[in-house]
Amino acid sequence: MKTYYKEYAHKGHGQWLTKHLNITPSPLGIAVANILGYVGGGLYNCPVDLKKVDWKHDFCIEVVWDGDLTNWDDSGLSRLWVLCHRNLIRVEIGATIVDRSYLDDDDQPVSSHTPALNLMFHQRESREGGVMVRLPDCEDMIWDIDDDFNKVKGVEP
Repeated sequence: MKTYYKEYAHKGHGQWLTKHLNITPSPLGIAVANILGYVGGGLYNCPVDLKKVDWKHDFCIEVVWDGDLTNWDDSGLSRLWVLCHRNLIRVEIGATIVDRSYLDDDDQPVSSHTPALNLMFHQRESREGGVMVRLPDCEDMIWDIDDDFNKVKGVEP
């Protein structure tokens, strides 16, 4: 399956932050920018307020993703999962609320709150070691899940 996302599969999204938003991201910030740039079809297309992200943080990058993530149709969830594992980055997905304040036709303030996804990214050190420092690769995670269901590769339980 080929997608139009191939053109965004590069490591220049961190440089885009510096050039267009005058932000110098940390190494973790660069890695997260590269992941989100691919998942979102370019950082400029991501459903994220890029100026509200602390791209300079070394330990945790937190992003409010104001859109959906799916595992197949658009495959953003799958691409996010694979790239995080490939780059030794733990991602935590939680719920949050986005405030959408605006003025109505009579210039009266209106406030509505809509759900969004809170993505927190933490760098891990290796594939081995304790839970706080390691992150298995995708294939290891798939093997573990298949093993939970007593599925041997290629053989249905």
